[in-house]
Amino acid sequence: MTCGDAERFWSDRKQVFPRVALLLIASGSRTEAATEGLTIMNGNTPKDVVLDYMRTLVAGDMDRLRAFFDPGVTWTLAGDLPVSGTWTGPDEIFDEFVAAMTARLVPETVEIEFLDVLAEGERVLAEWRTRGLTRGGGRYDQHCLAVFTVREGRIASVREHFDTLHAHNVVFA
Repeated sequence: MTCGDAERFWSDRKQVFPRVALLLIASGSRTEAATEGLTIMNGNTPKDVVLDYMRTLVAGDMDRLRAFFDPGVTWTLAGDLPVSGTWTGPDEIFDEFVAAMTARLVPETVEIEFLDVLAEGERVLAEWRTRGLTRGGGRYDQHCLAVFTVREGRIASVREHFDTLHAHNVVFA
């Protein structure tokens, strides 16, 4: 999958995002918000940065997504999937890792539900579910956790964990 294919995937998703639930955690209480009309946080705490990143992800704004990352950012996906490993820099993360994963999903079926965000210092733990259909017809229903490290207002590293056996059997079968 090329960079253009990844951008088309996100562009296609913009049409279906009204169906996507975005559940934000604010001040320890859950606040459910529609994807339209969200106000982007102007704060610069690590939690604010990750929440703003999540909103931008739901909006499908690829150019803005890249801007959240430090040039030397690393994204590590645990496990033994074809996309497992450590990706360095925004270009590698989006053009290789994200592109390889999204190439296997049907864009108009993907739903992302953010469940919780916890922060301590520069680290933010985000929890979400991703659901959708694979191009092979499989039903993908994944529970994800990621530890974001935010420094100087930018994401410096991400360590993502999810059920790799489910991903292997459904997405990479």
